[in-house]
Amino acid sequence: MKIHHFLWLLIAVVMIVCNIKIFPFTTPNVSAGDNIYAVGLNDDNKVMVTARRASDKFNTSGLPLAGGVGTFPNMINWNGNLVADFGDIGLWYHDGIDWNWISNRGYVGQMEVWNNNLVVDFGVGKGIWYYDTTSWHWMTNKYNPNLMINWNNGVTEVLVVDFGNGQKIFTYDGSWHWLKNKDTVAGMAVWDYKLIVDFGNGRGVYYYDGTWTWMSNKDNVNLMLPWYYGGTESLVVDFGGGRRIYTYDGAWNWLINKDSVHDMTVWTNRTDRIHDRYNGSRYDSDIQAIENQELVVDFGGGRDLYNYNGTWNWMSNNDDAARMVTWNDGANDNIAFDFGSGRNMFNFDGSWIWIKNANDVPEMTAWNNRLAVDFGSGVGIYNYDGSWNFMKSRSTMD
Repeated sequence: MKIHHFLWLLIAVVMIVCNIKIFPFTTPNVSAGDNIYAVGLNDDNKVMVTARRASDKFNTSGLPLAGGVGTFPNMINWNGNLVADFGDIGLWYHDGIDWNWISNRGYVGQMEVWNNNLVVDFGVGKGIWYYDTTSWHWMTNKYNPNLMINWNNGVTEVLVVDFGNGQKIFTYDGSWHWLKNKDTVAGMAVWDYKLIVDFGNGRGVYYYDGTWTWMSNKDNVNLMLPWYYGGTESLVVDFGGGRRIYTYDGAWNWLINKDSVHDMTVWTNRTDRIHDRYNGSRYDSDIQAIENQELVVDFGGGRDLYNYNGTWNWMSNNDDAARMVTWNDGANDNIAFDFGSGRNMFNFDGSWIWIKNANDVPEMTAWNNRLAVDFGSGVGIYNYDGSWNFMKSRSTMD
């Protein structure tokens, strides 16, 4: 038996014993958060195993729910283009008219948008590259970073990359710049042009605006996101573990005792908008002088769904939603809910509208004044703008 045949056999035995799901030899039956392992030979005919994480829920700050690190989407919005990782047929984007191929390399890691460029971690032996609509540009040989996030610091957009495992945190603006030795952080967010970092593991929460400023010793937070209300942008932090939910605007303000929530997002109600101008067919949100956002919280665990705009307002007893995505239809903000577990999909624009009897979909994201949904194998990808429009029969999970 040749040595590489033996290694293939050994890997197969280990996967069976450890109950690891293998992809793409069979169509996987995976749950969000599962690691999917692709086994193959690299360019040097060496056996390699690449981990691709099944998609999971994201809040509107772009971070996974569990403090910031975990699973990452296979379908994202890039400057009005819908980018989809179709695995063995590569990376594609839809420009609103048709699908366009951009790379043979599928099963990618994290994808992020920075300075109107698409940033992709192609993984082992390939590293991280960005695409500027015409060509790919190499960034680094380092792969599988702990976390990437786009940060507008008020002057320019930079990509913040926590490479993890002692490889430190750097920013990228066309060149790499060292930021911090403390890596493998628990989460990151952007608030008021500041980079918020939950370093985790007793290292505290800080913000960076050219200088590191301590915020709290309470780290490993459950969830954090920015929220604009009453003329102020605050950072909402669910500390979890009985540590309650607070807002931060330079000082901490208690919000509610119920923590360890299932999900949070922000949503702008039509009645909250001030100084909109009606152009004869719709309201132009880009010329709003001020808008108040409502904080929408899925408390989970039978604690129901509420929104907050100075007072708490009950929305539904359907909590623990599989997905909750804010999207704009060109005139109004909406929240799409996949309640999961047979409870169907609904849209909320101030009132509830049933939109589909699908549940637990693999991907759902805002795109080009539409809601883009990957319904999974055998159904494919559709978009919703008040009605469903077919896009592709293939799923990112195929």
